[in-house]
Amino acid sequence: QRQVAALWREVLKLDRVGLHANFFDIGGHSLLLVRLQAALKREFGQEIALVELFQRTTVAAQAERLGAPVGASSALERARARAAKQIQG
Repeated sequence: QRQVAALWREVLKLDRVGLHANFFDIGGHSLLLVRLQAALKREFGQEIALVELFQRTTVAAQAERLGAPVGASSALERARARAAKQIQG
């Protein structure tokens, strides 16, 4: 959570961010979310889909996601798997 909060402070140029503050309520917008996405990937080595960041708009939620084992099944990953099966027939 501390690492995620530090990245938020960097991206949003804030001195403090709350664990449950909403990214968009404290000055974030879609372009800053893209910057945050890149920072999270750089820091944690994990790709988080932008749509998932729009759904996880708090430090706590993003930290929880990043703390999950890589490949842990999320709703997004399950949807991708279903779509791939449908394409393959």
